[in-house]
Amino acid sequence: MGIKDFEKAIGFFDREHEKVKEEAVYHRVLCNILLEDFETAKRILWEIEDSADKKLFLTIMGEMKAGYDEVRESYFKLLEKLIQIQEFDLFNGVLKLYSGLFTRDDYVRYGRMMEDKGFEELAVSAYIKAA
Repeated sequence: MGIKDFEKAIGFFDREHEKVKEEAVYHRVLCNILLEDFETAKRILWEIEDSADKKLFLTIMGEMKAGYDEVRESYFKLLEKLIQIQEFDLFNGVLKLYSGLFTRDDYVRYGRMMEDKGFEELAVSAYIKAA
């Protein structure tokens, strides 16, 4: 996905084997959100069972407001994915959804993620907030 050809990526995810279908659906929804094709993303989400990922994506699109505790793991997974594919605009939007609810441990986790990705200033800021 790093080449930013999200439409082509959607085609590949559509053909994924059943074993990895959940991961493929996750990436299909993410690609549609990045393409700002929210109707397709919502249609895909409404066809799958409830999960933290589903609740988080629906929250991002303004369809619901999931509680932070419900989506915490999915939230950090998505933040990491968005850094990996260098989608910083969406990263910042997603970060704002719940960063006001961070606990000390969340700030440490966020700081480690930023440090691992080479964002030392953001890591230091997160560690200071955790202290």
